[in-house]
Amino acid sequence: IFMIPFNEPDFSLFINKKTLVTTIDVFDILPSKSKFMINFFKDEFSFGYKELLNKDKTQKLWNNLNEDDFINWNNKYGITHIIRESKYPLNFYKIFNDKKYHIYIIKK
Repeated sequence: IFMIPFNEPDFSLFINKKTLVTTIDVFDILPSKSKFMINFFKDEFSFGYKELLNKDKTQKLWNNLNEDDFINWNNKYGITHIIRESKYPLNFYKIFNDKKYHIYIIKK
């Protein structure tokens, strides 16, 4: 399961892999996916529906995530990979990088 930038839902299409959550999931036609997304942001960040629609708030939230957050989600939700902007590096094993993004794998 890939963790991708909250405000970059197109990554789901490009990588053709299962992703945990993006802010566009609230509009998904599958009720279970939109419900999971709403509960994820509520449980993990105390975000309500209005905060979810505020791209500045969700971007700031994403920018401030650290290794502990991703390890927690690895244990809780089973994420295995993270796509992260290069300007926000993480201390995980990097399997890909370019000028804009890094892809990390979480190894146990």
